[in-house]
Amino acid sequence: MQGKRDRALLQLGYASLCRRHELVQLLVEDIKSNEDESVMLHQRSSKTDTERRGRWIYLPPEVWIHVRIWLEAADIKEGAILRGVRRGGQVMSEAYGPGAINRTYKRLARKAGFDEALVKELSSHSTRVGAAQDLLRTGASLLQVMQRGGWGLPQSVLKYVKNADMVHEYPTWRKKHFEGTGQASPIEK
Repeated sequence: MQGKRDRALLQLGYASLCRRHELVQLLVEDIKSNEDESVMLHQRSSKTDTERRGRWIYLPPEVWIHVRIWLEAADIKEGAILRGVRRGGQVMSEAYGPGAINRTYKRLARKAGFDEALVKELSSHSTRVGAAQDLLRTGASLLQVMQRGGWGLPQSVLKYVKNADMVHEYPTWRKKHFEGTGQASPIEK
């Protein structure tokens, strides 16, 4: 059960670009199905939505399927989409806590065999940062990234994507500057 929730969390976090407190506030009642197996999910409020109008988030079919599998397996028909899971697989009735998202990402990274130094750097913002960088790398404009992530100021987005080229070009850069030297790159230290 926990695996289904974790998969839904990762997919939802990346696709929605929501902050952790926004992720745990997403409700089943705010899901609107589309004919193509995608959904629109209404985010009722956010950090930058001072007027509390909310925004609509598009979840493509390849994301929605993981969220749907979780909701069906957990028999969640209303209320919070993301919830805690007790040992033994019992799904809790209350929403998942924002702090639990950080712990979940770190647990999953350790389980996947990530280096502990990288695990320490992970946070609930990691999916938000990665998604913003990926959007820019695939041709989205700064305005489009701002709209997708609910950012109000370009400066805010720029903090997230400042290393986008570095991340994308890292394997080539490392090979050119460090391979065969026996030294670790500054990123790896």
